[in-house]
Amino acid sequence: MKKQMAVLLAALVAVPMMFSVSEARRSMLDDVNATCGTSYSCGLCHIDPKGGGPLTSAGTAYVASGYDSCYFCANSCGTPTCTDRDGDGYFSEGGTCGPVDCNDANATIYPSACDVLKDGIDQDCSGADRLKGKACP
Repeated sequence: MKKQMAVLLAALVAVPMMFSVSEARRSMLDDVNATCGTSYSCGLCHIDPKGGGPLTSAGTAYVASGYDSCYFCANSCGTPTCTDRDGDGYFSEGGTCGPVDCNDANATIYPSACDVLKDGIDQDCSGADRLKGKACP
């Protein structure tokens, strides 16, 4: 009896979660399609569009853009505003402007910058200060 209750409880939790993940994916795709005036399928971003699964390179870039609905059809969105306050060539908006500059007030902090280990600053915009790895030259 306990085993049956555990299985039933797991099913009651899992089914709504699967539905909400599917709905979230569909909602993002709907935003892109509405913006682009076309009908992209989930296969554009996901290797297995039915189950989500790993992202394609386009999907990875779309996520990195902050789910910018103009990412796949910049020509439908007009000319983007790309702000580069620190002059490092990276922009605070991301999306069609390129990778997001996580600190557009400091020219030494940008995507792919050399990240000084254990200094408490995320120089490469990876989301965390590196605690180990290759030191900066």
